[in-house]
Amino acid sequence: MIKVIAGLGNPGIQYRETRHNIGFMLIDSFKNSLKTGEIFRECNARVFSANLCRKKIRFIKPMTFMNLSGKAVACFVNKYNLLSEEVLVVFDDVALPFGEIRIREKGSAGGHNGLESIIESLGTDNFPRLRVGIFNGERPDLVSHVLSPFSEKERTYLDKVVALTGDAVRAIVCKGIDFAQKNFNKRNFIAEIQQNQEVKD
Repeated sequence: MIKVIAGLGNPGIQYRETRHNIGFMLIDSFKNSLKTGEIFRECNARVFSANLCRKKIRFIKPMTFMNLSGKAVACFVNKYNLLSEEVLVVFDDVALPFGEIRIREKGSAGGHNGLESIIESLGTDNFPRLRVGIFNGERPDLVSHVLSPFSEKERTYLDKVVALTGDAVRAIVCKGIDFAQKNFNKRNFIAEIQQNQEVKD
C-alpha cells in the first residue's frame, strides 16, 4: 500500500518551470485539488498529508536538489518504518515523449540521477515509480534539455498532462500497480487532449 508519494525536482524559483521539475508540478497539483493539511518541513522536504481512497498519504517534495533526492526519501522510510514498496516516486524521463508516462514496480535508475540517489540511499530498486515523459523530439544537450522550460506549445497541454498523470497516481493508490499499468502505460495524453478538443469544437 502506498504511503508516501515523492515528486522529484529542484528547489528554487529558477527551476520552477523546467522539465526536470514535473515531479514537483504533480505534487503541487494534488495540493491544489485535495483537502490537505498545511505544508511543513520534514526530512529536508516540503510535505503535506491528504487522503486518497481513504488512505493517508504523505506527499513530499525533496529540497535536497535532484541528485540527492535519496536522502529525503530514505529519511521518511527510516523515520516511519516504511517498506520501500510503500513509496511511489514520480520523476521526469527524457527517453519518453512529452505526454506519455510509464509505471513500473521496480527497476534500474535508467540514467536518472535522482532515481539513482534513491536506489543508493534505500539500498534497493524495489519501489514503484512513475516516469513522466519530457522529450520534445529534439536531441540537444541532456542537461540543457532537462533544465529548460517547456515550449509555448507544450505549455498549452502541460496542465492537462499533469492532471492525467495525477489520475494515474490515484489509480496506483486506489486500484494497484497492475490496474494502473494496464490503463495508463500505452496512452498518449497529447493525442487524447487534441481529440477531446476537436469533439468540443
